[in-house]
Amino acid sequence: MRISLCMIVRDEADTLARCLEPLQGVVDELCIVDTGSTDGTLALARELGARATSFEWCDDFSAARNACLKIASGDWVLVLDADEFLIPDGARAALLEFAQAHPAAIGRVRIKNIEVAGGSAGSSTHISRFFPRCDELRFAGRVHEQLVHSAAEPERLDTGVAALHHGYTHEALVSRRKLERNRALVTRALEEAPLDAYLWYQLGRTEFVAEDHTAAWQALFRSIELLDGERTPFVALLFETAAYSLRALGRSEEALALLVPLVPRFKERPDMLFAQALLWMDTGRLAEAEAGFRACLLLEGADPEGGESALCASTWAPAFNLGVMHEMLQKTAAALDWYRRALAHRPDHQPSLSGIARCS
Repeated sequence: MRISLCMIVRDEADTLARCLEPLQGVVDELCIVDTGSTDGTLALARELGARATSFEWCDDFSAARNACLKIASGDWVLVLDADEFLIPDGARAALLEFAQAHPAAIGRVRIKNIEVAGGSAGSSTHISRFFPRCDELRFAGRVHEQLVHSAAEPERLDTGVAALHHGYTHEALVSRRKLERNRALVTRALEEAPLDAYLWYQLGRTEFVAEDHTAAWQALFRSIELLDGERTPFVALLFETAAYSLRALGRSEEALALLVPLVPRFKERPDMLFAQALLWMDTGRLAEAEAGFRACLLLEGADPEGGESALCASTWAPAFNLGVMHEMLQKTAAALDWYRRALAHRPDHQPSLSGIARCS
């Protein structure tokens, strides 16, 4: 069985070689579509042994990805971006085993974000990136594109393969103007499909990262209005982001009322438990907040459902907030213990260091 890497690029000369290096011995061919580089990326891709071609950018990521699928010749396709670095150990064996065991399924790759915009130390999510090459599977959507099947929806299962993603670092967001680009593309897509809940959700997420919480809440609320049931794959992130935007607007009681009904379904998701505990703390429900933060810590190392999950939600963040609560209650010994526990996960966390200085 042959595996084709499919990748779309633009001005990736600085990272392309490092991205492709871990793929040696994992994939059988490199297929790259360049969407308008001016830094020599296309020539470099060819030097590195890729089957590479240019594509006239048309404000549509799916069109570019589908153009890349057309030049692939493998039996299966692995999709990565140039700011994603595959963890190679055991990857080929895992992909071959997956393809043999699930010949009609779509495989999900765990993407580990090195630094998430908005202050989180990191997050991870599972994205559909490995699938049999066939005419029925294509990408759809101008931005935040999704892999879709023209007929019946296939199973989507984890491959056990992971990659490190650097595209959410503050530097990457600023230098590549990703927020402005995404906002423009999602807005254009909404002009074409104004009743699409997923597009309103993505617009809200974009505005949230840009810290325009009024615009974020408006878009996220519209997405909630348009939801087709609570089984929507992005529902957890939608409600969590909406709650944080309301909190940023000084509306924590409303945020709590929005979030609480959904918590029983996601009781194993630290992100939702953490958001609820934070809102309980905001609104003076300290006993509930303490129980909530402790519950988050019990989920350390979990790989929860519901989409992208912040690693801090079950490690240093609840520990830090427990330190704050105990310091407020003048229980300095307990506060010190919690601040130290937060620092064990994030030694450079300045608020925890300051808490220790105050309590010592």
